[in-house]
Amino acid sequence: MRQESRKTLFRRMAGAHTPVRVQIEATRRCNLNCAHCMVINSAGQAGAPGLSLERFTHLLDELRRSGAFHINLTGGEPLCRPDATDMIRAVLDAGFLLTLQTNGTLLEAAHADMLAHSANRVRQVGVSLYSMDPAVHDAVTRTPGSHERTLRAISLLKSRGLPVVVVTALTRLNAASFEQVESFCRGNGLMFQYNTLITPQDDGGRAPLDLRLDDRLLCRLPKPWETFMDEDRMPASGELTPDSPLSSWCSMGATACYITASGDVRPCSVVSAPAGNLNQQSFEHIWAHSPLFKKLRAFKLSDFECFGCEHFPKCHPCPGLAFLEHGEFTAPPREVCRINSVFFKKQEAAT
Repeated sequence: MRQESRKTLFRRMAGAHTPVRVQIEATRRCNLNCAHCMVINSAGQAGAPGLSLERFTHLLDELRRSGAFHINLTGGEPLCRPDATDMIRAVLDAGFLLTLQTNGTLLEAAHADMLAHSANRVRQVGVSLYSMDPAVHDAVTRTPGSHERTLRAISLLKSRGLPVVVVTALTRLNAASFEQVESFCRGNGLMFQYNTLITPQDDGGRAPLDLRLDDRLLCRLPKPWETFMDEDRMPASGELTPDSPLSSWCSMGATACYITASGDVRPCSVVSAPAGNLNQQSFEHIWAHSPLFKKLRAFKLSDFECFGCEHFPKCHPCPGLAFLEHGEFTAPPREVCRINSVFFKKQEAAT
């Protein structure tokens, strides 16, 4: 599908409030202990095990009736679930497009074979890789041997022709590894996404923030953090007006949402405020009637402070991060401002 037709499709579905893409935490448990992770109580602890397989299957029925066609399974680590294979198969058998986000360390040949059997419905498998140096990668994950197992997973997936995306969160621990990981991906025909946006833990813990790249390290990168975003849905600047809805800029609550392992339905992964909980209400009811979703759908771009900034829309401000920082969607997200100001100054110096 051409880019313009994709934009038109997303615009139409946003106007109809169709939950095209739904991200679901399979579990909050994880077998790693990554230093920058926003998910708390995951590594080696009980964590939230996730919706039961029966409730998950019922949720897929609700999502299909609501118009969803793309499920993104994340965690924690999805493959920590004993029934992870059944969960993945349920998504594929129901006809959804699947994105699987994994650290790869628990992925076996049987998982790769199952995904390859339904390859036409696997949009991508995102695998977290932090460095080509095992010592650096394992320092990020705080798990010896994780680097070797992650590379093995990438090899298993690639050998079956699956769309692998290497995802690298860049921190002070692994910033020097950027070029090596990029070169590895280019040499192996793999897609590469990186992200410099390190957020607080979802209980407000600020330890990960000490790992954010400083301005000097950011300057070494070719582009800012928004390269991590799906730009197929990003409008051209001329398409945006003061009366444009938030959905013309951000998909949360319009064509996308996030469901936690405990059943909370949230606008996105960084917004901790729930629109409702699946243990109390159906997804369909929450999506249609939640006051939080109605509030987001009523926003216009002129409601946001960033709309009056000289750098908008080049800077790609994130309302979710603004909420995380300020408790208010319309405020400027400070970390996005910081990151992008580095790159704007770099561009100005080059001209």
